[in-house]
Amino acid sequence: MVKRKNAFYSNAATCFFIALLLALSGCASLSPGAAKIREAEKATVSECKYLGEVTGTSKVGSESAVLYHTGKDNAKKDALEKAAQLGGTHIVWRPLIDARPIIATCDVYLCGETTK
Repeated sequence: MVKRKNAFYSNAATCFFIALLLALSGCASLSPGAAKIREAEKATVSECKYLGEVTGTSKVGSESAVLYHTGKDNAKKDALEKAAQLGGTHIVWRPLIDARPIIATCDVYLCGETTK
């Protein structure tokens, strides 16, 4: 007689592994410089100095729909870190590119002390 695998054990182990990946992949925090950057609309940064475009990517989430939001967040965090390296104070997000890897692009601006 052939023993069947316990389906519950297999599904529970898979769910645990996915939950662990979600927890670990969402732990990255922003640097102090990146945390200060403000999201803005194009019209509100019209008088600010344009510093350039940055692109952030994340391989997490590009292979699994379950991890998509984590991948999107990681790509945005990567872009924010690059914006901080440029010395930006504000960013304007461009539409997210659902590719493999996930790509988040934004325009970086340096604005005066008019907004906090």
